Amino acid sequence: MIQPLRTYHRWTFLILAIAIPVVFVAGLTARRTTPQPKREAMLLASPSGSGKRFNYPILVWSNFPKARLVAIKPIALPDALVYWSNQAPGQNDLPPDSIFLGRLDPAITYQIPNPSPGFFVIYSPAQKAILDYAAFGGRP
Repeated sequence: MIQPLRTYHRWTFLILAIAIPVVFVAGLTARRTTPQPKREAMLLASPSGSGKRFNYPILVWSNFPKARLVAIKPIALPDALVYWSNQAPGQNDLPPDSIFLGRLDPAITYQIPNPSPGFFVIYSPAQKAILDYAAFGGRP
């Protein structure tokens, strides 16, 4: 009874010793290559850190002339709006040349209205305050 089992186990281990490396190498060669990250999108602006009443820093990722704003911390305000301005915002009011781009959503890609440098301004009309802004396009 023991001798037939020993023979069976010997053949099983011999087959497994050959089959496992072959299957492993076949799996490695059949693997799909992972795509390289897209290099056209890059971080162009960092948070200003100058939010007046709140601190909601924003990062700007861009593939010019389009940009995506990503909040570092989740913004709990339901009405955060994105504006584009050619000049830095004041204490709590938007600059007069501000152009409304839409609500703040990381899934939205914003079209920059003009190719000149400017500022993304995050504004809350309910709080009547500028949450934060980021320089974009080479301006400090």
